[in-house]
Amino acid sequence: FGVVLWFPTTATTTATTTTMRGAAGGGLPLSLANSVQTSRETRRRLAKAEVRWLRVTEEDRAVEARLAFLAPARKPSHGDPSFEAYNDESKQEFAAYFAEDRLDPGNRELPRDVAAAVVRGLGGPSRGFLDLGSASGSLTLVAAATGAHQTCGGLELSPRSHAASLRARGDFARRFPHHANKVDFFQGDLRTFAHFGHYDLLYCAIRGTKSRPRILTDMFRHLFSDPQKHFPDGQPKRFVCAGFGVDLDLDDPSYRNFFRIVRTYCLLTTTTTTRTKNDDDDGGADGLKNIGFYDV
Repeated sequence: FGVVLWFPTTATTTATTTTMRGAAGGGLPLSLANSVQTSRETRRRLAKAEVRWLRVTEEDRAVEARLAFLAPARKPSHGDPSFEAYNDESKQEFAAYFAEDRLDPGNRELPRDVAAAVVRGLGGPSRGFLDLGSASGSLTLVAAATGAHQTCGGLELSPRSHAASLRARGDFARRFPHHANKVDFFQGDLRTFAHFGHYDLLYCAIRGTKSRPRILTDMFRHLFSDPQKHFPDGQPKRFVCAGFGVDLDLDDPSYRNFFRIVRTYCLLTTTTTTRTKNDDDDGGADGLKNIGFYDV
């Protein structure tokens, strides 16, 4: 779900968007809007907001092929000699970084062709693309490879995943030296991140049904606590709430006047069945029977 964050002193500014409606001319089909993890009021807004349907194309698969040299981050299997050490490190990292705030350390990443479809669908160019909860850096590197953004960054709480993203950045830099200076990875907490001012397209797919709404509310309070720092050019930012729901407190007094829902993105797929569509609920699906609800 795309959300525009407004610089507080320019809350009356308007943003230009391209409207792509469902087959019936409305927004997100009601059956999908009602399945979103969010408040009833936000579901009503989603049903009226413009919707953009994405699908993986040959262009996206070409991006995936260009990045095939990047080894995917994998944890060792139970039979692997390194499993016990890996598991001990996981427990120590969870206790140090995730347990106190009851955060979900899940670091799943989109397949790179899907990531390319997401980046392409979000459009560009932007001054800076930032993946909040970037795991091993795959989405950030896909964004950099497309060349659609001036800079690309990834922020990850896990030191181990952050280290993996730095290794991937090194491999990426050797293959694409002309893009290397556009990529930065940070280890830290999105609730205290100091460099939001460098980015105007924020993507967040952190996990946690219970923790994510609280964490994102804290992040927005942090963003709007110092608008001169985090909105240095006075221009709106786009925030993409990915994958699980619109986890925003629309009535929080710290920021309620400075954001609005802009559009919904849905990824169509013929391989992943997460929701079967009704015959009378095609919503612009062009005959595809399944919708992978990576609501980007």
